[in-house]
Amino acid sequence: GRLFSNVVNAPKGNDFERDVYFGGFEVADYLARRKDIKNIVMVARGFFYLNWAENFFIPNRELPSKEDVFLVGVRELLERFRDRNVIFVFENPTLEVDPRACRSQRPIKQLSLYLTESKARNECSITKEEDDVIHKRYIQKVSDILKDFPNVVAVDPRDLLCDEKKCYATASGRVLYSDLNHFNRNGSYLQGKQISDAFHFFKDD
Repeated sequence: GRLFSNVVNAPKGNDFERDVYFGGFEVADYLARRKDIKNIVMVARGFFYLNWAENFFIPNRELPSKEDVFLVGVRELLERFRDRNVIFVFENPTLEVDPRACRSQRPIKQLSLYLTESKARNECSITKEEDDVIHKRYIQKVSDILKDFPNVVAVDPRDLLCDEKKCYATASGRVLYSDLNHFNRNGSYLQGKQISDAFHFFKDD
């Protein structure tokens, strides 16, 4: 499902996406009923919602902009789980080239949907500046909301993958991505450990 418990985002006529978003509603309702579940991990492709989402709205509510819909949706979801430990995972750095280029070290067709064609390169990294163009606004908007929720800890994959100048698609000689945005098994292992470690911020009940 998707992140929200009240926001619909489905291109008109796309029944699959509609069902996926309503599936997110069902997950949120299930967690709200299951008070015995104390730990929740939330993940969202937030920059997509803010920049490219179509037909993005909260039913029966008039809001002036897509950004307002997003911010209200995040805040109202978190309000439902003030009594739980919540890990909010930010977006992975978005690559510019297919991660297969990291294996072969041969130039391949540039696949980016977010950066200009002139950015094509056979390099297994993206600069921090380039990644900020995609994600910084989203991270800042959510971070401002999280200040009001002491039960929520933010996890940022950039803490794993980036130094002061670049974010990398490999670690210890292993590729971490399966496509421009999603981790493969190697990347998922690293992020899983990062998320698990984040629960140490919460006091034992």
